[in-house]
Parts: sequence; structure tokens; C-alpha cells
Amino acid sequence: MLVGFAAGGPTDLIARIVAPEMQARLGQSVIVENRPGASGAISIDAVKKAEPDGHTLVMLVTPTVLNYHFLGQTFDASKDVAPIGMIYLPYNVIAVNPQVTAVAAVRNLADLIAVAKATQGSLNYTSAGNGSMGHLTAERIKNLTGVQMLHIAYKGAGPAVQDVLAGTVPVMFGDSTTVMPHIRSGRLRALVVTSAARQRDMPDTPTLGESGFPGMVADPMGGLATTPGTPPGAISRLTADLKAVLDKPEVQEKLRTSAASIATYMTPRDFAAYVNRDFEIWGKVIRDNNIKPN
Repeated sequence: MLVGFAAGGPTDLIARIVAPEMQARLGQSVIVENRPGASGAISIDAVKKAEPDGHTLVMLVTPTVLNYHFLGQTFDASKDVAPIGMIYLPYNVIAVNPQVTAVAAVRNLADLIAVAKATQGSLNYTSAGNGSMGHLTAERIKNLTGVQMLHIAYKGAGPAVQDVLAGTVPVMFGDSTTVMPHIRSGRLRALVVTSAARQRDMPDTPTLGESGFPGMVADPMGGLATTPGTPPGAISRLTADLKAVLDKPEVQEKLRTSAASIATYMTPRDFAAYVNRDFEIWGKVIRDNNIKPN
């Protein structure tokens, strides 16, 4: 099971939750192997070149898919890989530092947009970096509302959230894993979650759809895929086993507590359609705003 990112990151963590469960069902070893580089494209290339027998799997995640835009390439999840199924949908959060005067009174997304309009582009926000889902979400909201905010790019969510906590940047579009501890402590104030529904850990925080952007969802995703041309029987077996793994309450709880992710099974066809839809939606945001990777 190839992971296109370094050990210890969220994709790696989720792979190591799923791998032993798949191993138990398949009756053979499932080894997680990290092959970082090019936002995961190296791992995808390795799977493309593997024997089409269903024995080489890869974690297919949003940053990898969107990175093909930055590489100047297309990506089709129904052709470039053989999808097995979605595993998880982590959610992002828009949050502010309530100790910063400019956003101290901001309680919801409408308030934030009003402040951005009033400050005429001088309000700064940050994310995990150029091209991250947080960055793309902010730029899409800007496009839809006509407001201006300045993106302060960091190479990773860790340094970004530290500067938000320090008050250097007042607003963060970040992943739930990074911001939730600080929301719980009261150092950050959550305005909205980017998922389709409210979250169990944040029941009072509205969604984008409830905040004036009906139908808008900005969740990164992750799932499993294998080599194109793998026999349908092998795909069916892997798909059935993945669904069984994700149906286990203990796996659902591990995903929720360890990676702030929602266990979300999706069939290969639906998973591919979801990936391809995101590729088009967020690709347009990338092109329209001339976004470059870090």
C-alpha cells in the first residue's frame, strides 16, 4: 500500500489504520510503503507501472489529484488508476483568532466577509500552503463574493497555525486535525466547517451551505486505488473487503479520533466520479486565480 507522503502525516496515519484490517481480511501481508514526492504523483506513477494484479495499492488523495494541474497534466480517476473505493473525508475549518482586534467580533462567515469588504483587501488569511484545499476554498469564496483577502502562504499547516495563534495572521482556512485543539482551548474561534453536514465534534458550527453558499463542499478526500487493467474480480474482492473494514465501528472511531476524518465508503464508480468532479471544480479555481504550488 503506497503512500505518496512522508511517514507520520495524515495520509500515512490513515493507511496504517486501514492496512492491518485489510491484511486480516485478505489473509496476506499488507505493507505500507512511503514514497513521498511531487505531492504523491511518484506513488501514482509507481502503481501505473506495477503488474495489474491488485497487489499494489495506492492512497489516492486530493493533494495528489490537484497537483496534476500544477504539473500541467490531466487526471482521470477511471482511467489513470483503477479505483477501489473512498475511505475518508476529512473536513476543513475556517477559524479566526478572537484576540486580534480586526476579527474579534467575527462570529460567522458573513461577519468575516463583511470585515474583508470593509478593509478593502488588507485582511490576511493563511492555509497549509499554495494550492492547499484551504487556499482554494478561500479563493473560491473570494471569487463568489467579490471580496479581497491576502493569502499568506506557509509550507505546512503547522507553521501557519502558529502564526495565527501569535496574531500575525488573523484568519486560517485549515484542516480540522490542525485547528481543533486550539478551537477546544478557546484560542481560535470556528466560523464554519467545509463539509456537507455539521460535525459531531462541532455541532454548533454551520456548514458552508448553511452560511450562504448552498451546495458548496470543500472537503479533501482519500481512498484506495490500484493499477489500471486489474481484473474485475480482483477489484471486486478489494472493494468488498474495504467496505467491510470501514463498516467496523472501531475503525470508524480510529479514523475520527486519530485523523479527524469521517469514514466514508464509496463504490469505485462513485469514487472516480467524485475525484473527477473535484479535479474540474478546483482546477477552475486554480486557473482563474493563477495559483502556483509552493
